[in-house]
Amino acid sequence: MVLELLQDMLLNGHLIAAEHKAAVAIIKQLEINEVEENNEQLRLLLNPTQVPNATFEQIAVSDLAEQMTLIDHKLFCALDSE
Repeated sequence: MVLELLQDMLLNGHLIAAEHKAAVAIIKQLEINEVEENNEQLRLLLNPTQVPNATFEQIAVSDLAEQMTLIDHKLFCALDSE
C-alpha cells in the first residue's frame, strides 16, 4: 500500500527534487526488504529445520502402552475369526 502510494507520487510529477529522491530511496529499500524476506522464506522452505526423532526413552510409558494397545486392537480386528 505504501509502495503504491509512493509510485503514484512519482508518476504525479509535482514533487520537488528532494521529495522525488526520498521517494525513490524508500521504494528501493521496500523492494530490497521484500526480496530479502522472500529469500528467507524460500530458504526455510528448501531447508526445513530437522526435528530429532523420538526414541523409546523419550516417550512416556503410558503413551507407548496406549499405542501398543491400539495396534493390538487393530490387529485382532483384522484377523478373521472362524
